[in-house]
Amino acid sequence: MSIPIIGVVPLWDEQRDSLWMLPGYMDGISRAGGLPVMLPLSSDESVVSQICRSVDGLLFTGGQDVSPGLYGEDVSALCGLVCKERDDMETMLLNEAIINMNKPAFGICRGIQLINAARGGTLYQDLPSQYEGKFPVGHWHALSDAEPSHSVILDKGSPLHTLVKSDSIEVNSSHHQGIRELSPELECMAVAKDGLIEAVYMPNRRFVWAVQWHPELSLHDENSHMLFKTFVSACDSAQHTEADADSKTPDTELHKALQRLASFENVYDEIAESMVAIPLELKKLKAAGKEKTVRYREMLGQKLMDNQIKALFERHGISFADSEESP
Repeated sequence: MSIPIIGVVPLWDEQRDSLWMLPGYMDGISRAGGLPVMLPLSSDESVVSQICRSVDGLLFTGGQDVSPGLYGEDVSALCGLVCKERDDMETMLLNEAIINMNKPAFGICRGIQLINAARGGTLYQDLPSQYEGKFPVGHWHALSDAEPSHSVILDKGSPLHTLVKSDSIEVNSSHHQGIRELSPELECMAVAKDGLIEAVYMPNRRFVWAVQWHPELSLHDENSHMLFKTFVSACDSAQHTEADADSKTPDTELHKALQRLASFENVYDEIAESMVAIPLELKKLKAAGKEKTVRYREMLGQKLMDNQIKALFERHGISFADSEESP
């Protein structure tokens, strides 16, 4: 059984010019049955694309403030340290892996802020100076990051309410920024007593949840474990769904080529141009044995057997040296 691979966005230390990781992020995923992998910090498109193809889900971690430029504001004097490369990388990951590829994602603290800002929402750059709720709440825990600092009220129709089966839960909290205007793509799942949004989800994606508190620092708490478990389960489900789709749906161009072959149309040149490598179809041929491999070559005809197509098949374990032998 394949374990879902979860890409974890790295933490960045400006003073040491280094990347690092809190064990709670990794442990939360591991205990829930996933394989956490800390990602490189890169906004290179080719690197980000490779990451998106390689992982089954993404964890957007805490860290520096999200740059106000991401939601169209100037940096105020009270905005903290930002990391532009993280902003750029995470926005790219979100757009490609989550929006385009529909892979699961879980955001924590900065993660909820980044997801909101990158999808059209805005943030309070500094809660103490910009936000006044009716009931003051301590969003910055001065004593222990692992212990609850305030409660959140859950929306009764939300997935989070369904998960924890409670109208409110206690959470640990350490942040001075927060959601101001909610992205039109997100829906609220929980608010603090002062009205600040504390948890969101994206209803039109497979699984995109984000919370403002820190479940990675309170894994002893059952609700924290359930958050990671639900996320990893979504990644596992996505992994198998993609595998099933691959086994049932051949690539469009290859499918068209095979249809033409079945009717013995004289279109070998067109087939050669449109055919692409689809491991599933090639594995089927290999599994069928040498006899089918030979018959398949005969159907294709000599024009198809140029160097490019030979290399394509042989890359997937079908040797044309073997198929030269008599059937």
